[in-house]
Amino acid sequence: MGRIISILIILISAGIINNPCNIYAKKEEESFRGMRILKFPFYIFSYRVKESPFALSGYAGDVNSMRVEKIKDKYTGKACLRIIYTPLTGEKCAGWAGLYWQYPANNWGDNDEGGYDLSGAKYLYFSARGKRGDEIIEVKVGGIKGRYGDSDEISTGYISLEPYWRMYRVELKNRDLKNIIGGFGIFFTSVVNPDKITVYLNEIFYSKRDFPENRKWINLIRKYNRNIFSWRKGR
Repeated sequence: MGRIISILIILISAGIINNPCNIYAKKEEESFRGMRILKFPFYIFSYRVKESPFALSGYAGDVNSMRVEKIKDKYTGKACLRIIYTPLTGEKCAGWAGLYWQYPANNWGDNDEGGYDLSGAKYLYFSARGKRGDEIIEVKVGGIKGRYGDSDEISTGYISLEPYWRMYRVELKNRDLKNIIGGFGIFFTSVVNPDKITVYLNEIFYSKRDFPENRKWINLIRKYNRNIFSWRKGR
């Protein structure tokens, strides 16, 4: 028996046979890869899409400081999301708040079902405006920690919104998108938004294309603002 074990050790060391322990290590690594998405654009929210593959379930920070509503936009006449952020004060307040679209719902990195493999995407597109202008937001792809958390975290940094719709593009090239559970996150802080703000969102999707596919939406928002594009490199 001892001789057989010695022979096995020699064969494994020489690479003639695989170490059985590596099989389990490989399986553990593969479990972090999400469901592969091949068809793009891949929508998170749109006035044209009834169901989202991600759930708007990830409330974080001062969760009571935010109110989310689906309304009819006064400029385009299309359904959009309105988020009202009212900074909270007090020692127990975090001073910030955020929302994640998650897969599955309420997944904070502890769900071994995994997320989506969005490796085929080159960009995240989203449209946003503020009620008065100068509202400041931060948008993220990924960033949820945990054993089965996001494979990467990409941030836009602070964005100062305008009172008219603009379309933002976040570059995702050379980023690790093999397991994304936080498909889209939007964040507010009381430091840069000391007063109540209102933000509107629409047309959030992943794409392979350098120019967005949603031409009808582009034509709609161009009626009110000719300078509608803002291209950004994700941090």
